[in-house]
Amino acid sequence: MDNRTRSERGGVVLSHPDRPIPSRRRLLRATAPADGFFVVAALFAAWWAGTGAGRPWVVPGWVGAFVLAWLVLMLTRARRPEVRRFSQRKDVHAARRQAVRTGRLPESPSVRIGAAARSCDHLEITVLLLTAGVATGLGIVLWPSLPWSWILIGWAVLTALSLIGAARGWIYLGLYETGHRGASM
Repeated sequence: MDNRTRSERGGVVLSHPDRPIPSRRRLLRATAPADGFFVVAALFAAWWAGTGAGRPWVVPGWVGAFVLAWLVLMLTRARRPEVRRFSQRKDVHAARRQAVRTGRLPESPSVRIGAAARSCDHLEITVLLLTAGVATGLGIVLWPSLPWSWILIGWAVLTALSLIGAARGWIYLGLYETGHRGASM
């Protein structure tokens, strides 16, 4: 009986496997347009709601600004390979957890690349969520009379859930950058 996961046996199917994995620094720089868009759009929504005319629309406006910022993120993000089959993401996440725990990259090149690409995804969305938290803090300071509790609770929950994957992703990308550099020398 073979106890290995599918990723340990043969790898995962990738879209655009020839694209390089961006560095952590490049990845964070690539999120700047979406982060800037969110801050401007969300604070505009809060300003509009603070004038009294849109007060009931502050939460939907904030969520709408986040959805639009996520679309900007998808359009401007650093190009990289992607795990093609949704069902294989579980294998990629398991391989990434194992790599973070042991400090060793997966042996399968496609799993190694897939885990790096999914790590990039986690980092991007977490940076956007952290930006949303900062914008929420600014909104609370500038317009304290608005109903911020739902927005604050929503972002806190989403960010807390996202931080675990982002921490693993940051560590994995560090391993990938050093391991990848070491393998090519």
